[in-house]
Amino acid sequence: MEKSDCKGASQLNIESINEMTNHLVKIVETAPMWLSALVLFFATWIEYVFPPFPGDTILVAGGFFAARGAVSLYVTFIVLVLGSVSGCMLAWWIGHAALRFPQSYKLLLKLIKPDNLVRLENLYKRYGILILVLNRFLPGVRGVFMIAAGLAKIPLRLVVIWGTISAIFWNSLLIMVGYFFSDNLASLLELVSKYTKAVLILLGTLFLVWLLVRLFKKRNF
Repeated sequence: MEKSDCKGASQLNIESINEMTNHLVKIVETAPMWLSALVLFFATWIEYVFPPFPGDTILVAGGFFAARGAVSLYVTFIVLVLGSVSGCMLAWWIGHAALRFPQSYKLLLKLIKPDNLVRLENLYKRYGILILVLNRFLPGVRGVFMIAAGLAKIPLRLVVIWGTISAIFWNSLLIMVGYFFSDNLASLLELVSKYTKAVLILLGTLFLVWLLVRLFKKRNF
């Protein structure tokens, strides 16, 4: 087997993600409305537990095909918001369940020190609402924030309320982009991809700076 074949079989690379997006877009374009709506729902739901899934590109594609009449704009908006909120709830439950079951809690303590769990809970006490509202605007790490909300014992009702508000604003923005600028879907999807990369680079940089500051403080003491 060639080296390139092994690499393709062993990891989900950018090309395979783009291919997945193209397949989903074709389904939305050609399938009956009920199936298109189901695909749109699934796309925004699964990205909370499988971050490489191209949820935002599907949002733009939903607006694009709503403009073409392949699926109702109202149906698109409703199923995408429902998918986002149910994804939030699933990710929250994963974090919440890790605290409730003895075996998963023991595994969790091997990955996260008890002191860090306390810090996480304090972080959500101070900035919880802001984090929940911003979750839809941060592709690639949405699921992490919602799992953290479960670990921090944030009430599910707050996750649903603020997660819904976040989904309404972000999903509306991307759907409208796809709807009103539907001349070139490929360019729109490329723009969303660049935004995702920029957010991940920014968050990675901020984390690195935070880590360096902590190491510097420890050395001084």
